[in-house]
Amino acid sequence: MTPRRPATRPPATRRRSKNRLLYSRVVSTPGTRQARVPVVDTPMTPRPATSPSEQPPLTERASSILACVVRQYIDSGEPVSSLWLARHGDLGISSASVRTVMARLEDDGYIHQPHTSAGRVPTDRGYRYFVNCLLQRRRRPKAPPAVEARLRRARTVSGVLSSVSHELSAASHHLAFACMPRRTALSVADPLFIEGSWFLAEEVSDGSNRVPLDILRTLLAMIERKDLLVRLLDEYLDEPGLTVVIGTENRTPEMQPFSLVASTYFDGEQTGSIGVIGPRRMRYGRAISTVDQVSAAVSRVLVAQAAASHHDRRAEISAS
Repeated sequence: MTPRRPATRPPATRRRSKNRLLYSRVVSTPGTRQARVPVVDTPMTPRPATSPSEQPPLTERASSILACVVRQYIDSGEPVSSLWLARHGDLGISSASVRTVMARLEDDGYIHQPHTSAGRVPTDRGYRYFVNCLLQRRRRPKAPPAVEARLRRARTVSGVLSSVSHELSAASHHLAFACMPRRTALSVADPLFIEGSWFLAEEVSDGSNRVPLDILRTLLAMIERKDLLVRLLDEYLDEPGLTVVIGTENRTPEMQPFSLVASTYFDGEQTGSIGVIGPRRMRYGRAISTVDQVSAAVSRVLVAQAAASHHDRRAEISAS
């Protein structure tokens, strides 16, 4: 009689439920049918955001689906389902294929399910990937002539920056700020101009953003103490150019429910900063474009003012 080989234990397999990973092992004994025995039942939780350099590129299909999820969630504030994406996302693939890609995106921490039987929403890592794609394709358009004309009406740096904060807030529908260059800020009483604090207050009533009232109060108090916000901006804007800080990428806990889009400007001698603060579910494309346009415009205006002032001083010296 030929001896029977001992049964070998098959490797663990993994299957997915709606909101969690179920790890199971296939168990088989001689003369019986295979059965799956659950081993671990671990709820899915969103992973923390990673820096841009740590994010591997997604496939074209995964990138398109993630972009659709982000845009639709920004527009509606509601979790996005695979069925909605298949019907309205213009992806050209079935709902089953969409679910497969979304499962991978969830495994990799780009999206997550806020509660059972819901669609998916972007994590900070998903927002970061989306924003990086926007930045790679961005072109700095020129500010509308009317905006630059209004900035030129101001005769002082303070007047220009006050107008800048108003223009940014009106265009982006977020809290906007304009900060004087660092050396100048140390010698003036009011180095920071802020407009649109009421836009942050609206986030409290928007359940999709879930900004606790105590955090909002702390943030508004920090904004009221402008020196704290100036120091925070100095940390983020240590190099010239555009900066986007999303949610948990913020070092300050009070800022983590929000995102920051900021850029530096040049006044002919030194740099200052302008930007907007809004919810993580902000329209990043519009915010980036607006901040880009206005930072370029304010640089042109201030450099022209500095050149005119220098010319006037030389004329006065020559006349004397």
